[in-house]
Amino acid sequence: MKAKFIVISSICFLLLGIMTGFFYNTKARDQQGLSFTLEQKERLVALDTRANNERILIRAFRADGSYAWRGYTSDREPTVAVVTLVPQNQEVSMDFRSGLKSSYYLNRPPLPFKTDGDCTKKLQDGMAVVRTGNFMGYPIVVIRGNVAGGPGHTGNAESWLAPDFGCQAVYHRVDWTLPDGRIAQVLEKTTINLSLGNPDPAIFEIPKNLVESPPSQRIQNAAIAKKADEKYLRSRADKPNTAPFGMEKSK
Repeated sequence: MKAKFIVISSICFLLLGIMTGFFYNTKARDQQGLSFTLEQKERLVALDTRANNERILIRAFRADGSYAWRGYTSDREPTVAVVTLVPQNQEVSMDFRSGLKSSYYLNRPPLPFKTDGDCTKKLQDGMAVVRTGNFMGYPIVVIRGNVAGGPGHTGNAESWLAPDFGCQAVYHRVDWTLPDGRIAQVLEKTTINLSLGNPDPAIFEIPKNLVESPPSQRIQNAAIAKKADEKYLRSRADKPNTAPFGMEKSK
């Protein structure tokens, strides 16, 4: 049960890091945003069961604020993706294993992603700068500290933040510990490719063969599925001539 709880905590922590950059709160955003792509290998090891899960993650940002996150197996088979398209005021969550997608319409599209390059201004509580360095030819700021993983659970974390990439983490590791101090799981992300400039357009593509559906068709947890469906229906109700579940209204 404890190990299962930490898995959930790790996933939640990862999703938070995807959207904001690990431990860094972005402040400066304007009309000229950053454009870049990060490709990383993620490894999640459960020490109690010796399970070792690996996957490839790609994050891409466009100057207009559009954002894409895509997950692949270690053999590079696509699994899941989230694409936010600012010109269309739309966010699409995709599951390639089930062939389903959920499209949300945004009242407030994200602003272009930009920072002033100072990764030390606003760090999460418990994190501190320990050194600076260089990674793949780009400067980094290394931070370490403890992060919360739920009641009685903590993680010892280290992240390498890259100012040229909006202080995104080009390396990240958390050792999740149980209340007795034993390490239960290790979550590690290592960048294997990074580039500045416009991302590959294919990263933002939404396959036409995916079927529109409410999130509950893909989410097993009933409570989470219910909240996700409520958000989905509210979003689509604001889009003219769009009915729930992707079925267009007849004229």
